[in-house]
Order: sequence, then C-alpha cells, then structure tokens
Amino acid sequence: MDDREEPSEIRVPVYSDGRRQGEESLPVAVVGPGRYRLLASPGFVEGLAAGDEFELSPNASQGYRVLAHGGNLCIWIYFPREVDADSPEAADLSRMVSTLAGRLDGGWSRMLVLTVPLVAGWAAIEASINAAVERLGASSWLYGNVYDPIDGITPLRWWESKG
Repeated sequence: MDDREEPSEIRVPVYSDGRRQGEESLPVAVVGPGRYRLLASPGFVEGLAAGDEFELSPNASQGYRVLAHGGNLCIWIYFPREVDADSPEAADLSRMVSTLAGRLDGGWSRMLVLTVPLVAGWAAIEASINAAVERLGASSWLYGNVYDPIDGITPLRWWESKG
C-alpha cells in the first residue's frame, strides 16, 4: 500500500508531563506494514508534523517512533476565545501561512494548527507568526515538533540532517 491510496486515521497516544492523557485521531497514509505518513499536523501529539513517517511503538516514551521527518514544522496558535477552522482568524492565518508555502490544518476549541515547510526559513516563519499573533489577538504560539516532548526544552534537531 502507498500514500496515493485512500487516507485513513489512526489513534496516537497523547502524553503530557510523562503521563498518557488520551489519544488523538490523526489522518495518515499507510506506507508500509505498521508504517504511516502523517497527512496533517496534530493538535495535541507532540513531536510530529505533516509529512513525517512513523510507527506506533508502545515501548517508546511518546507511544510512537519517528522513522523519517517530512521537513515541516507543526505550529500551534492559542486564542483566549473559541476559534475553529471556519473562523475569521483561521481565514487570516490560512492566507498568511500560504505565503510561506504552508497551510492551516485545523482548529480545536481555542487553538489552530499550521503546517509550514522549514525551507521557508526560521526567521520568516517566526516573524510571520509573531505578526499574526499580535494582529489576531492570539495569546501565544508554540512549535509542536521542535522541542523534546519529554522536557519541552531540548531541541530535537531533526532539521540538521535535512541538509
């Protein structure tokens, strides 16, 4: 089976502070036995972004193991009020992120999820996101796949192998 076939969904564990908090249903393409390519960045699972290939692994600290990074950043933008993928904030972010060759992947309650290719450049990405947060009255933003999900501080450095 390859990723041109019908997308499916799998449930991936969500961890916080080293404890399992539940699961998130993620859209994937099956690319091999027990191997998946993520089709959209997650809203709660840390350490993954759209395009990453991974496998579920109950022995891994986060319940999965990344096999190959897709070169994308997962960005979570938080709001002090309810927003969703159909809100004016989402439309604004969708327009902004398209200038970075990225996309809006969804929205949940008080957050929106973006996928941005790292080739857009750290400085351009951060300047655009900071401007959007200020313009839209968002409260904060975070990278979902840049820092170690265990300590939240240590950079994962997967991008250093991207050349």
